[in-house]
Amino acid sequence: MKRRLDSSPARLPAVVPPASPTDDALLAAYKQNWLHIRHVESQRMLSLNAFVAILVAVIYALSRPEGAFFAPYAIAVLIFFSVVNLISAIKIEAVIQDYVARNTLIATALHITNVAGSRVRRGFSGAIRLGWVFPVFYAAITFVLAVYVAAWAIRLLAYMLR
Repeated sequence: MKRRLDSSPARLPAVVPPASPTDDALLAAYKQNWLHIRHVESQRMLSLNAFVAILVAVIYALSRPEGAFFAPYAIAVLIFFSVVNLISAIKIEAVIQDYVARNTLIATALHITNVAGSRVRRGFSGAIRLGWVFPVFYAAITFVLAVYVAAWAIRLLAYMLR
């Protein structure tokens, strides 16, 4: 008969603290974190470029005489993309902040904070988190488009009730 593993607390080994990473491992993690931040920044710029291209295409289509027919659909597409990009921008900013915090801890552990500063503490850039410009932009676009759709719906309803 096979013996079953006993997982009672008395039989479990004492918790062994994890081995402390070497300086080389910390430096490698530091570099990888910055590479990931760059990758995420590239994603953010790519989504912004795609959104602006869609926005320009919709504005151009709406400026044409036959564009009035497509207005509600075009605005719906813009609202959809602005909401998706808003959620994406919030997530991206959270990831960037997380990785910068990790690198700050690693820089402190390696005693390189004086040469590898990751946060500006003084001046305009220190007072305002410029990374939140993207979520604010998408939130503003979403709000303006929603107000436009609401005004359009009210006009349509008033026209139908005449």
